[in-house]
Amino acid sequence: ISFAGPGYWSGPVYISSITAISLTATDDVSAAGDKMGAVAAIYYSIDSETFAVYSGSFSIVAGGAHLVRFYGVDTAANIEAVKTSSVTVDDVPPAALVDIAGVVYSAGGVSYIPIASIVALRASDGASGVKGFYYELNGSTYSVMADSQTFNLAAGSYTLSYRALDNLGNASEVSVSSITVDAAAPVTVFEVISSSLVINGDLYVINGSSVALAASDGAAGVKEIYYNLDGSTGVTLSPLYLLPAPGTHTLEFHAADNVGNIESTRTLAFIIDSTAPVAAASME
Repeated sequence: ISFAGPGYWSGPVYISSITAISLTATDDVSAAGDKMGAVAAIYYSIDSETFAVYSGSFSIVAGGAHLVRFYGVDTAANIEAVKTSSVTVDDVPPAALVDIAGVVYSAGGVSYIPIASIVALRASDGASGVKGFYYELNGSTYSVMADSQTFNLAAGSYTLSYRALDNLGNASEVSVSSITVDAAAPVTVFEVISSSLVINGDLYVINGSSVALAASDGAAGVKEIYYNLDGSTGVTLSPLYLLPAPGTHTLEFHAADNVGNIESTRTLAFIIDSTAPVAAASME
């Protein structure tokens, strides 16, 4: 028995549905190997006890494991003992995916990750096995003959196109992943919603005015604002509006984004002024 076309012979025999299977026979007369006789016919079967006359190469279309039986008969009606060959037909491409170990935040078709997360291509194949990957990262093409590939990505945005091949040449469809490595913390801004004035380095806010904290983030987006107003802590979405009572206040705040980048805590003191000015008149 011989095979022409896609095949992988490491241990079990793996072939595809287009692999041609051929059978040949010789006949000895007086000594082993003299090939002086004549073969009348070759018989074969596939997964069956019923044999047919072999007339030329054939293929096995159905996927999975199969047992090919065959034997030859010479012109003197001598019948060879039945031989067998186990083959597995594999037309199924490997499964390929992007595997991210660590924090992932998905939005708008983009996977946002922090700098500490690890990105890898992984493939699996239940038959002939994974041969390797072909991939394109931001326009540069690569190939790797393994079932996985790990990337150390710096901060930035990436487009990763990839497909995997098995040992018979079956290829997965091209998949595309958009990944942004976000290493920047969000930025929170303090704002007075009304009138304020700085006198001798102190921030005065008119009574009845509200103060606001608004955070922004250029990649994964703001998750929460953490604040402490005069010892009273809270967590909220952005923006946050506060209406403090008259008096002196201390506000600590920072924001976190959706992949765990945390802004450094900032502290701001301000005074809510409810005292009206006093006018005085004098005559000379």
